[in-house]
Amino acid sequence: MDITPSVSEKKVNTKINADFEQVDLNSIEHEDVREIGAEWLCKQTLDKLGLGEFLEKNLSFIQPDSRQSQMHIISRAIYPASEHKTAQWIKENSSVSGLCEVPINKVNYHKLYNISNKLYHKKRQIEQYLSFKTNELFDIHDKILFYDLTNTYFEGRKENSQ
Repeated sequence: MDITPSVSEKKVNTKINADFEQVDLNSIEHEDVREIGAEWLCKQTLDKLGLGEFLEKNLSFIQPDSRQSQMHIISRAIYPASEHKTAQWIKENSSVSGLCEVPINKVNYHKLYNISNKLYHKKRQIEQYLSFKTNELFDIHDKILFYDLTNTYFEGRKENSQ
């Protein structure tokens, strides 16, 4: 005689042997909570564009500066404020430093100012690279279109306009 439990009996036994705990949701406390959604999305985009690798290999950024640059670019995209306010936001609300592997104790507005200047001096090369890379990723062909609007005019009355 076969005494092995059937699949349906195993499922029933598993449910019977489940261990449940009650949690009062009003009693939960948390600390050091940080946002990650938009930061993660921006980080994935920069990784897909290969920006960190470009900064290091083509523009001779050392790895900490490359990571700081990416952190600052992501921060500007999500929280466009001064370097001082951005540093506060990173330390208090955002997980961007962890995503970019920048120690939170290394985040301050002086370093953000310095990395902004470094990025600005390489602005042209970064823009050209990003333009090329997005064209490559999305199979875009740049076109310049000129429209002659010199003979365009509108006529009409201004009735009921406010």
